[in-house]
Amino acid sequence: MNTGCSRSAFLGPPPAPWLDVDAWNGLRRGMAPADVEAAIGVEHHDVQAQGMTQWQYGRCGDSVGGWVLFQGGRVRSWSAPDR
Repeated sequence: MNTGCSRSAFLGPPPAPWLDVDAWNGLRRGMAPADVEAAIGVEHHDVQAQGMTQWQYGRCGDSVGGWVLFQGGRVRSWSAPDR
């Protein structure tokens, strides 16, 4: 009997790229924001202070999974989520 369903109909959405700790290994100082989003995704919360912008990934209350700090529109530093 064929129900017309495919196995892929029962799969959930793919995990967010930022959850893949190995994806963070591709980040480099001086990268443009578009390159960061291509590497680890667009699911970030932006916080701006003192002329810098921090993209926070996996933010839940005061907890943050990982972050990327931009200064002058380029990556200055980052912290990947724990494995």
